[in-house]
Amino acid sequence: AIASRIWGQGFEPPVFANDFTVLSQRVLKDAHLKLFLDLAGTRFDAIFFRRKEPLASLTRIAYRPSVNEFRGRRTVQLVVEAAE
Repeated sequence: AIASRIWGQGFEPPVFANDFTVLSQRVLKDAHLKLFLDLAGTRFDAIFFRRKEPLASLTRIAYRPSVNEFRGRRTVQLVVEAAE
């Protein structure tokens, strides 16, 4: 169980996996895929670093949640580790 694992300073953050609906996607700086995803009615911004190829509209994604700070605003952003 995740609750029994230690993570935080000095430990890697957990990676989660779910089946998402890809609502939109675009390439940033000709290097990274910026995504807008839906998971059971909840929508998330996501970034897949070093990937330019588009994902299928339904994709299983492994990700880490992170906090994105942009122009003084903090939002949840998923950092994609892998997709299939």
